[in-house]
Amino acid sequence: MRAGACAAGVLVAAGRSASGTDGSHDKGPGGSGGGGASSPTTSEAPRTASVGDIARERAREACLGMWQDIADAAETPDWDSPQLGRYATGDALSTISRALYADHVNGLVSREEPKN
Repeated sequence: MRAGACAAGVLVAAGRSASGTDGSHDKGPGGSGGGGASSPTTSEAPRTASVGDIARERAREACLGMWQDIADAAETPDWDSPQLGRYATGDALSTISRALYADHVNGLVSREEPKN
């Protein structure tokens, strides 16, 4: 099986709240800005993952999923496997399918699992 670039396209929709607040509460209605420890603690809670972290993880999972699907299809080689379209589309899917078809014509099969 030929090696190639990871051509997984991942769309990550990252929305912001409609309120447009940034977490600071120094000018609330009727508030003096010096209000107690409970408000800053709630608004300053640490985030567990940023949008960028989530996007990177989804892209990584898509790339690994695509390569696993290619490896599975390459065992026979099945250039028309419906699995191939889970993570690849357009030119990437066409390239993968053509490579698997060429392997089929040449009698090549894959026997090993992909290694990271």
